[in-house]
Amino acid sequence: MSQSVTYQSVKYDGSVNYRWTAQLEYARSNLIILCTPVGTPYTGRRSGTAQHAFRSYLWTDRWFNVNQTHFSEPDAGIRHYVNIGTPATFDGSTVSFVDLDLDFDLDNRWNLTLLDEDEYAAHIGRYNYSTHVRQNVEKATLDVRRAIQSRAWPFATAIEGDHVRLRPFFWSDLGRMDQWRGEYTPIDDPWIIPAPGTFERREWYWHYVETPVTRLYAIDNCAGELVGHISLREITPASQARLGIGLAPGEVGKGYGTEALRMFLPYFFDVLGFERIVLDVAASNVRAVRAYERVGFKRYSDHYRGASEGAYWHIHNQPQNSGLKINFRRTAWGFQQLYYDMDVARDAWHAGHGGE
Repeated sequence: MSQSVTYQSVKYDGSVNYRWTAQLEYARSNLIILCTPVGTPYTGRRSGTAQHAFRSYLWTDRWFNVNQTHFSEPDAGIRHYVNIGTPATFDGSTVSFVDLDLDFDLDNRWNLTLLDEDEYAAHIGRYNYSTHVRQNVEKATLDVRRAIQSRAWPFATAIEGDHVRLRPFFWSDLGRMDQWRGEYTPIDDPWIIPAPGTFERREWYWHYVETPVTRLYAIDNCAGELVGHISLREITPASQARLGIGLAPGEVGKGYGTEALRMFLPYFFDVLGFERIVLDVAASNVRAVRAYERVGFKRYSDHYRGASEGAYWHIHNQPQNSGLKINFRRTAWGFQQLYYDMDVARDAWHAGHGGE
């Protein structure tokens, strides 16, 4: 999904506040995501060109929307600018909303500032905002504060490391994943996503970006290339979540996964505020098991689940993998593979790895 649409915010009297051309990245149900490239000209109350690329998240049932700027400079991270305004409308060519003056600025350190209170106070009288409007503005400011306090999507930050950077995962990243080179082996557990252009792909992405029990992050290398992803599933707020991590087949063995985990865990515990993180990993994926152990994960249980016949014979027919045969078994329902259940709690992680 990529088409040019007009982004337009107007004031209460109908005058244009800002207008520019953006790329439609996603539109489903109540959510619209636009991407504005660097250098895009804008007009309205002020005119100029966008100095940074950014994404706009607008909802047709929320009285606020979010502009998310992803800076390329080290440690600049991601900045969020929140517009308080009427729910967005989208007619297929123009996304529009009424700007109601108040704005929030959220920097990469989670410092939140409310802006333009004087403008809002003046316009209450000038435009005669109705009681309905003022009540929704008040509710929206509370909703934004709660969402940021709970680190809800799409509010996220970029995490910088020596060789990789973690950031929110975008719809356009799916196309970048489609271009990954290399092949997974039959015993890998690759991140399977629906085919490009399908309804299932939009549904899959919607599930990750809109449901409160999942979150999704991208792993970039220093050159800005997408090399992997991290997901959180089965989220219980302030308690625990299930980790998933995957790398492009051509990027395995370069240390990206271990570095990403070392960066992500302090963010998970100290910023997102979780107490415990869990995962499961195929026992035959020795490289991954060792990487998890290096960053503090411990085995607490194991289980079997279905495996492909190709995975079984990949192990069985290669002498160098003979030691991994014990991780597979044949049952009346087909082949099964052993998985380790691993976890690390916040206190244990701080005690063993928090000082790194």
